[in-house]
Amino acid sequence: MRILTVFCGFSLIVLTSPMLPSAEVPPQVVRPSLDLAPVVELADIPESIENPAVKLYLHPPMALANIFTFWAEELNVRAPDISILIDAGRDQEMWPPTMAQLVDGYGIGQVGWAAEFPVSAAELAQLAQEMPTLRLLEIPIVLDALAVVVHRDNPLEQLTFAQIDALYGKERRAGHPPILTWGDLGVRGPLQDAVPVAWAREMTTGTGIFFRRSVLGKDMYAAGVVTAPGTSRILAAVGEDPAAIACVGAGFASQNTSVKMLAVVADPAVNPVGVAPTAAAIENGSYSLRRIIWLRLPFTAGGGLSSAQRALVQVAMSSVGQGIVVKDGYQAIPGVWARASLAWVDQLAGLP
Repeated sequence: MRILTVFCGFSLIVLTSPMLPSAEVPPQVVRPSLDLAPVVELADIPESIENPAVKLYLHPPMALANIFTFWAEELNVRAPDISILIDAGRDQEMWPPTMAQLVDGYGIGQVGWAAEFPVSAAELAQLAQEMPTLRLLEIPIVLDALAVVVHRDNPLEQLTFAQIDALYGKERRAGHPPILTWGDLGVRGPLQDAVPVAWAREMTTGTGIFFRRSVLGKDMYAAGVVTAPGTSRILAAVGEDPAAIACVGAGFASQNTSVKMLAVVADPAVNPVGVAPTAAAIENGSYSLRRIIWLRLPFTAGGGLSSAQRALVQVAMSSVGQGIVVKDGYQAIPGVWARASLAWVDQLAGLP
């Protein structure tokens, strides 16, 4: 058994729509349905997993380095001859230069990486020219969401995207007037004249980039925003300061009793009632600040996935694998998504 984990730079995470009709999936790509029915449990890891003596190169975003490392450890308990190298933290906007170069560097059945977005038309056009027989399996592996949190004694219950942008954005691109006090947000009582203290993850982290893209229109943070590299530090600050507000991972925020998660209104003209980041709302996509993290696995048309790639998916899609996801502060994917992914893996491996 050999697991080597390397960290370099920062990386981004995928944001996709909650439903992706099969008609929109390009012919070079295999992507399981994201329907939420039927409701099924996650599967166990198979008792027998193929154990080829090969190397498997994995490239997750920095935020998922722990998850991938634990998946690798679980895989090596059952398949000790698979040697795994985890190279975490590459910037997915600049790497790989092309998918063909990535596959050429490692071998088509020996690599898997996190995709910043579902494969684009431009990528597919280049791929068709450089490696016309290459195909991609894209599967959802982690559900996550950002939560806007305030001190538990703050009476505020919801915010619009425009209000959040006014609190955090340097240019306030949503056009909302400046928010100078909590009273500007309708808060009355002791906090009415207090100045909101906005906390956030650093702009170059996956969380920071996702927040800026989703809410701020890729704007920079305003000068008064306080940043920290870790979520625990931010949650502690909000729990201690009634005037503080933050945007952090919902999984971590839900476990902290000193803060309150706010409902979020994406478009007041469509629905003025905010949606809270509950597990159900994150799963069905009704909560706007949700993201799906994907794994992309290359294979050859007519050849299917390698046994090492299939073994990785069997671990990641299992109740054990998704339990690791939950322990790391994220939300497990629905069982029906996991089973759909496993079915595709079996089909691509030529199994009944």
